Amino acid sequence: ILLIATAMLSLTELTWRRVLIIGSVGAVGLLIAWRVLMREYQQERIDVWLDPEAHADAGGYQILQARAAVGNGGIFGRGANQGTQNVLDFVPYGESDFVLAVFAEEWGYLGTTLVLLLFMSLVLWSLNIASQARDRFSAHLCVGVGALIFLHTVLNVGVVLEFFPNTGLPLPFFSNGGSNVLTVMFGLGVLMSVSRTRHRRS
Repeated sequence: ILLIATAMLSLTELTWRRVLIIGSVGAVGLLIAWRVLMREYQQERIDVWLDPEAHADAGGYQILQARAAVGNGGIFGRGANQGTQNVLDFVPYGESDFVLAVFAEEWGYLGTTLVLLLFMSLVLWSLNIASQARDRFSAHLCVGVGALIFLHTVLNVGVVLEFFPNTGLPLPFFSNGGSNVLTVMFGLGVLMSVSRTRHRRS
């Protein structure tokens, strides 16, 4: 939520001084959260992310299995429902948090790259609509929707590829879960509404 809000604030006229103040407050807030607010299982996720092999029989298991699934896919993948990590149920949460690992094993690097390009196109489309919106409120909405899709995609892919600790964020349009699909579809409806209004007034 904070990252989406920051993306929307980028449309406002922020001075460097205010940016530094916001960044400093955010850094201090993260330190406090780590020491006080972060729960034990959240700290454990970071420990597992830093050394999954040391936790191979517990929290690191899904990371290691996802790594194997992505590697097994190769360039062209093994084909639909042909990935051993998925068929043999080795990848935990293969329908939600680690759905990209299952997809990468079945469709390979080429299929995964195509999906990521489609996500990029969707984000760029939202920014294009924001740049042509007739009022600031509509522009903020479009940037917020684009940031939502972008951040969920980056964080989910980053978790599968071990760039980030497990966050539990779904991959839009792929992960199982009705609330996320409903939210993203609602956001796309907002984008289409702003786009249609833009064309009517031009």
